[in-house]
Amino acid sequence: MSNPWYNRISCISRSHITNIIGLRMGQGSYKQHQYRIDIVNNPYRECGHIEDINHIFLKYQINKTNNITYDELRRSVIPTPLNMQVSLQNITKERMIIIINFINKYKLAL
Repeated sequence: MSNPWYNRISCISRSHITNIIGLRMGQGSYKQHQYRIDIVNNPYRECGHIEDINHIFLKYQINKTNNITYDELRRSVIPTPLNMQVSLQNITKERMIIIINFINKYKLAL
């Protein structure tokens, strides 16, 4: 059996790897997941969009003025249109650092 994907990526903390694993599995404290497990009544944000990981990382209001995450992910050779599920399934150290920096910058609780 081959080693897990995260063994190829050194210098990443266990908590960050745990966050990435949760996102890869579609789990987290965002409305789409909370709706799936009956914690909230609907998966929508106040803006009318479903709060999923694409919305959080690529369209979220805090990221609207400067699409730094979008541009960084696009430069890391992810096919467009960008999709966070694709980014997470084909994760590289560079992409993981982009995602972790975004999580840390905006203090997201995933």
